[in-house]
Amino acid sequence: MTTLPPSPDDTSSQPPLISTHSALVLMIAVIIGVTMGFLTFYSTGQSSAGVMAGLMTFGASIPVLRREIGP
Repeated sequence: MTTLPPSPDDTSSQPPLISTHSALVLMIAVIIGVTMGFLTFYSTGQSSAGVMAGLMTFGASIPVLRREIGP
């Protein structure tokens, strides 16, 4: 019996795009950023303040989450 060559869509031999640790850190940072953005928007009524707060919180939470969630 012969085996078929791997198809180009076979991703089992390719490494993942990002590690599980990085995906978890980014997902939690997005959740924190969106939450802070909504809270700021609802408290001030200004969409620009909500966007800025969300982006700043997202960026500031990444180094903290990388340190707190071990690899």
